[in-house]
Amino acid sequence: MGCKLLMTSRDRDVLRRKMGCDKDFLLGELEEEEAKRLFEKLVGAKVHDDQFKPLVNVALGKCAGVPFLIVAMAKRFKDANLSEWKDTLKKVEKLKDKEISDSIHQMLQWSYEKLEEEVKSLLQLCVVYGISKPSLENLVRYGVGLGLFQEVSSMEEARNRLSSHIRTLQASSLLLDSEDAYGFKIHDLVREFVASVASRDHSFFVLKDKDKSITELQKSKLKSYRAICFLYVDMKELPKELDCPELQIFLLFTNNRSLKVPDSLFHSMTKLMVLNLTGIHLTYSPSSPFQLLENLHSLCLDCCYLDNVAVLGKLKGLQILSFTNSNIHRLPREIGQLVELRLLDLNHCQLQIIEPGVLQSLIKLEELYMKNSFNQWNIVDQTPPANANLIELNHMNNLHTLHVSIPNPKVLPEDLNLEKLSKYEIQIGNVSYWWSGAKDLGY
Repeated sequence: MGCKLLMTSRDRDVLRRKMGCDKDFLLGELEEEEAKRLFEKLVGAKVHDDQFKPLVNVALGKCAGVPFLIVAMAKRFKDANLSEWKDTLKKVEKLKDKEISDSIHQMLQWSYEKLEEEVKSLLQLCVVYGISKPSLENLVRYGVGLGLFQEVSSMEEARNRLSSHIRTLQASSLLLDSEDAYGFKIHDLVREFVASVASRDHSFFVLKDKDKSITELQKSKLKSYRAICFLYVDMKELPKELDCPELQIFLLFTNNRSLKVPDSLFHSMTKLMVLNLTGIHLTYSPSSPFQLLENLHSLCLDCCYLDNVAVLGKLKGLQILSFTNSNIHRLPREIGQLVELRLLDLNHCQLQIIEPGVLQSLIKLEELYMKNSFNQWNIVDQTPPANANLIELNHMNNLHTLHVSIPNPKVLPEDLNLEKLSKYEIQIGNVSYWWSGAKDLGY
């Protein structure tokens, strides 16, 4: 007589690789009604009392449908009275209820300790980001800048590694699936746990509106930070300088387009590898705030007002450079000095001038994004050339991803080589249609 055995594990790899299960399925977040039934089964009939009903919804909201969190919360509430419920929920906001905290910590610690160091670093990077749904694109750009992905030789391999690590973290219940097929979410309690663990060796700081100003932090703490994130805080101005000699990643997101970056802000940050300044106004200065950042590998200046970017040509180690949605009129010849650049994002920049020879000088460039950014391509035989022409792409032997708009078909060279591309989105003429595709890359 045959039988079927149902096995459960918080780690999918245990079922697939060690137990050799024929079929597995992921128990994701519970639906609202399922979560309520599980909570009621453990807590009892009191969840139907009028005085408890509002607190049940609050408690389940903090669990976000995650079964082990629901169980931990329910066990704490089973024999508690109304005042204890209220007090516990207040403590849970700050993760100070010892019984629940210990239970959650043990389960998360078990999953976390099983991870490889590279996967742990990625999870910490997700936490530094400071939001529940980090951008996969930004994660790969930050990860490459930090040298997080070991033994990868291309952007494509880095993207594959990121996808693999995300699946590992989802299989370990440390990341949640998202309604977006290619996205994920990170639970607040997981973020708090990872932040507490990471702070022992690699302290970081995420500034939010409710936090005090960065200028009020103890200088001794600033000196030890490896990562800082300012996440759309209401900041009128930046400090003249931040003394953070150990800092490797600095993320600033703001909607204040008048916010200016002092020339001396990064003077102590000689170890900085990743810098994101989103939504700022960067004026030209002979003493650029970037001039001492010799170890900078990833620079994202998105949604910014940029007067002059020529000074960036001094950042010889730069591998990732993004100007997405920024007000930038000229891509000067100095950008052609960035011979280590692997990704250049100029999407939606409304460029007027790309100086001739700049693009073909970027000999290691693998990914070039120019959607709706430039419509002044020169024809091949124009003399003297006033702008870039598309034949420069033939000199970029490592280019495999290209997004580009070509409003005037007459500028297309007859011998333009697109065979090397594995991913592309190309718009030709003044039409809304994009010619796109991707070769079979095995993922």
